[in-house]
Order: sequence, then C-alpha cells, then structure tokens
Amino acid sequence: MHYETNRILLIDDNPHIRTTLPAQLDRHFHLTKTLESPEGAMEVLKNETFDIILLDMNYAVGAENGQEGLYWLREIKKLEPDAIVVLLTGMEGADKAVEGLREGASDFVIKPWHPEKLIANLKLLLRLRTLEQKAEQHKKLLSKRKKHDFLNLEEMEKLVIEKAIYVYQGNLSHAAMQLGITRATLYAKIKKYGLSSEK
Repeated sequence: MHYETNRILLIDDNPHIRTTLPAQLDRHFHLTKTLESPEGAMEVLKNETFDIILLDMNYAVGAENGQEGLYWLREIKKLEPDAIVVLLTGMEGADKAVEGLREGASDFVIKPWHPEKLIANLKLLLRLRTLEQKAEQHKKLLSKRKKHDFLNLEEMEKLVIEKAIYVYQGNLSHAAMQLGITRATLYAKIKKYGLSSEK
C-alpha cells in the first residue's frame, strides 16, 4: 500500500543501499528518490518537496567521523528548516549522529538496520509531524479569537475526539478507552460531529 504524499529522498554513496533500501520502502511510501552525493541534493531540494530525507553521514573515501553529514545537515536545514532529516551512520559514528540531533536532525539509524524497525520509525516521524501541524493550525485558530471568546464545550469535545482517533489510528476501542467512554458512545459522538472514524 502506498501513501501518496509520503516522498523520501535517500542520499547515500553506497550503491547497495541505494538499491536495497528503496525496495524495502516501496510498499509503504509513494516515492523514494536516490542520490549519490549531497551536493546534487541541494539543487533537487530547490525544486522538489520530500517528507523525509535520509542522509548518510560519510562520503569521502575512508571517512568515518561524520563531519560531512553534520555539514550537509546544516545546509539542508538552511534550505528546508522544517525538513525531517534522518541520519544514516555506522556504530562508530553514533556520537556524531547524537550531535546531529542537536543540529536539527529528527532521528538517526545505525547500519545495518532492521527494515521493519526503520519503516516503523519513519511512519512514526510522519505521524508526529502531522500532529504537530494540526496543533499549529489549532493554535493559529485560537490566536484569532478574542480573549473572552473561548472554545465551547462541544468544540472542545470534538477536537479531543478527533485527536484520539488520529493518535490511535482509527482504533475506536482504544480511543474510547483513552477518552473514558464506551465504544458505542464514541461512535455516536463521531456521527454527531460528522467526524471520520479513519485515522
């Protein structure tokens, strides 16, 4: 199953990774574009948008200190401040990868990785990004209201239910349990507010 909006850019000079990783991701994401070097990525990013950027931390022959990855991470974040960047590194580069988190990377993956775990982590990052975007939209909506113009109880209830459905990926039993109501009550409220029961 493809998720049409999920586009991934893979930047890695290892031809084996550029071949195998897209094949692993293909069933879960719409598009994985591969590049051999980060230099070319800067031009691509000026013209295309990606949901996740997978960035190797070493490119020079024999390089293992991760400095190149940190440099290109900073360059990418200058161009795309909100980009989800996941660093790819060997065990010897884990310290630099942790430093990368402080520089704005969203996560890092140690080679060799377990494909299922990698895919799960990428999906989680995308879900967190969606929740952050929704929270920002609600924040902007609230900022437009006058100080005395609060959300009424129904609006608050609708918002909380919508978030619960999303967080539990459409599992109404889990969402109802978290909300402290029965599944039947939750279903009735979904119908009342015209919400979708899908994640």
